[in-house]
Amino acid sequence: MADLEAGLADLERRVAELTAAAAPWLAAVSAQARDQRLEPKATDTLPPSADTPQIAGQLAALHAALRRRDLSALDLFEDLKRDPPTAWDAETRRALGEAITNLRFETALKLLEQVKVRQEQASSSRLGSRIAARFRGQGLDMDQPERQVTEAHAAAFGE
Repeated sequence: MADLEAGLADLERRVAELTAAAAPWLAAVSAQARDQRLEPKATDTLPPSADTPQIAGQLAALHAALRRRDLSALDLFEDLKRDPPTAWDAETRRALGEAITNLRFETALKLLEQVKVRQEQASSSRLGSRIAARFRGQGLDMDQPERQVTEAHAAAFGE
């Protein structure tokens, strides 16, 4: 048991040294990635929402960084936490933060996809009620009988 604890303490010390040694490099790479953002792909687009175009752009950049497994995703997420998208509830922010901080980019991508699907479902479910509200009080106020001018005949195959 003492060997295990000594090994874990040594591992912890080495990881701390590595983290400290990599900090300047990580900062430089993150700054470079922020300066040279890749253009979002068409697959990174999000459904319409109440978010600003800036937030939509940040979301697309985060999605692209996660797909590339780019550490700039950490900074992009921090920027989005200050002004989160409307679709992110507290649980979504917590789960995304945990996944991105622990560099579980695949998990974060799945979470973003789930949010996107929920957002699409919410926007599509409102369409009918928005159309109904738009035309309420206009047009006919009673049912009209169906009028069929020609008779319908069964299709004949092979004749």
